[in-house]
Parts: sequence; C-alpha cells; structure tokens
Amino acid sequence: MEDDDRRLWFRQEVIPLEPLLRARARRLSHGSSEAEDLLHDTYTRLMTFAGWRRIENVRAFALTTMKNCVLVHARRRKIVSISVIAELDTMNIADDMPGADRVLEARDELRLLHEIIRTLPAKCQEVFVLHKIYNLSHEDIAGRLGLSISTVEKHVIKGLRVCSAQMLTGPAALSRPEADTSWTRQCKDSG
Repeated sequence: MEDDDRRLWFRQEVIPLEPLLRARARRLSHGSSEAEDLLHDTYTRLMTFAGWRRIENVRAFALTTMKNCVLVHARRRKIVSISVIAELDTMNIADDMPGADRVLEARDELRLLHEIIRTLPAKCQEVFVLHKIYNLSHEDIAGRLGLSISTVEKHVIKGLRVCSAQMLTGPAALSRPEADTSWTRQCKDSG
C-alpha cells in the first residue's frame, strides 16, 4: 500500500515537473550526456526519499534535490566548470523554511501567548488549553471537568477573545492592571 501511494504521488507530483527538471539538468550539464544521468539520479532520490509525504513544495524540493545531485557529480570530477557553480548559485529555489527573524518573532509571539493564557482564570485557562492545545472536543472537556457543554463553549470563546485582544495590544497590556479586569470578570462570570 505504501509503495502504491508513493508511486501515485510520484506520478501526480513529480512527473509533471519533468520539462522543468530536464531543462535544468541540460543547463547544469551544458547539454552533455550527463543531463540524463542527473535527471535519473534526481528521480531516484525523490522516489526513495523516506519523508516524501511531508514535502509541501515538491517543485522546490525536486530542484534542491537536483542541485544536491549536481554537487555529488561535481565532487566525483576533478575539474568543475565555473559556469556550473554559477548556475547552482542562481537556481531560484523557494525555501519553505522561515528566516531567522521570523523564527525569533514566532518564538516571541508564542511566549506572549503563553503569558496571556497563564493570566486567564483557572477554569477558563484549563478549558481553553484542553481545547486549543490538546484538541479535545467540547463534549470531552465537559465530561472530564463536570461542566455543561455551554459553559465549556463560553470559556473557549472568552479565552479566544482575550488571547486575540491581548496579542493585538502586545506585552505592554499584560502589565496594566486596568486592562486585566474586564476580561477576567467576563471569564469568571461565565462559570
């Protein structure tokens, strides 16, 4: 079954890229007979890649795979054409990974969200975390905590409202006592 799924993925996602990959292989090998070898090596690596299901951008992954194959071929040769190295540098391959600045920004946002959740009243916090972090249904949470489904829904909505509002205003709002009272009261009032 796994092999059938992999073959189907390959036919649907990789084979349509053949014109692009073939042209890139020709350009990287400067029309030599190595173009077919390069294309074949790229296909082999794609077909045997264990994490094929997690590939989000097949085009970018295939081009990166080809680039890696070129580097392997280049290491085997004693002399490497400068134009091949230049071509590798100009390959526009979309990098799906966020930049360092975005990673730091995301960590800061996650830290802020964690702080905001910690300021929720205990029951509101518990319900919100069970639903949004542990992905439990309202029914499961109600049964686990002995609450009505309506109360669980209210806690989730209040938690969402507070988190959304506080995320928009940023960390400064957490240090202002007057900012906490209205939403804290709302969460306490709902159960």
